[in-house]
Amino acid sequence: MSNLLSDTPVPVLFGEALVDAFASGDVPGGAPFNVARHLGALGFRPLFITRIGQDARGEALLRELGRHHLSIAGVQQDAAHGSGLVTVDETSAGTHAFHIHSDAAWDHIDADQALAALRGLDGTASIFYYGTLAQRSRASRAAAQALLAEAGNASNGWCDLNWRAGHVAPDQALSMLHAAHTAKLNEQELQMVLSWCGLETIAANHRPDAGAAAPAVARLMAQGRLQRLVVTYGSQGFAAFDRSGTCIAAGAGLPLARLTDTVGAGDAFTAISLAGALAGWPLQQTLERANQFAAAICGERGAAPASLDFYQPWRDAWSLN
Repeated sequence: MSNLLSDTPVPVLFGEALVDAFASGDVPGGAPFNVARHLGALGFRPLFITRIGQDARGEALLRELGRHHLSIAGVQQDAAHGSGLVTVDETSAGTHAFHIHSDAAWDHIDADQALAALRGLDGTASIFYYGTLAQRSRASRAAAQALLAEAGNASNGWCDLNWRAGHVAPDQALSMLHAAHTAKLNEQELQMVLSWCGLETIAANHRPDAGAAAPAVARLMAQGRLQRLVVTYGSQGFAAFDRSGTCIAAGAGLPLARLTDTVGAGDAFTAISLAGALAGWPLQQTLERANQFAAAICGERGAAPASLDFYQPWRDAWSLN
């Protein structure tokens, strides 16, 4: 394990890589993959651990990895199971319904291969990011838990709940949430998690201001290792809480210059939240930048822009060149 103790910080991301099938064509997706692509295009070099099929969708996902300057060291290939697929039904209002197909390659992430990729890092596993969708299968859940035990610690585990009904049991999702140092939820997920834990919910559509107390959030965090909770409120903005339930950062929503679709907006917010942690930005600044970036992604088709030119102004503004 000495190779994990060098001075080079590396974010490790775990979970699904898949294809979102829109009426207009296929678009690469999957929350962890979206986050990894944003980080790669901004100049960070995450290790993304996933599993894809040996099929046309898998080839498209590999090309997308290369386009975003991402290593394939953590990408497992599966001859028996196809690459992940999500069928997307769109409405005229820009909202979407998703059908996540079952038994995809990412449901079979091998723990031994994942640990080998982790141990091959040329640097320190500075952040270990995961969601809950890839926990729906026993194999991938075991891989996530093995990675969390080895790469996670009291200060770097990051859970983006990204819960999908019918795929992951609430107790399994709560277990992974409580194991993290930092978690990101949207407002609806926060209400849902509070109800799962038998705690009182919070008034809907009510983003707190910095300094406000949220006792229910404190009680939620006290049930596990969580030290920080980031909550997005859609058009109302964002808030972050410490373990005492105090709101330590907050910001209002931003008008959208253009709305193409909302796919991946939450993943964009998460990506910049991780970027800020990696770059050492102050929390308030980090979340304001995440809010701005997520709003801009809503003007793009799918979860990531078609051209990497999209990222250059952000890299310039944030001194990431």
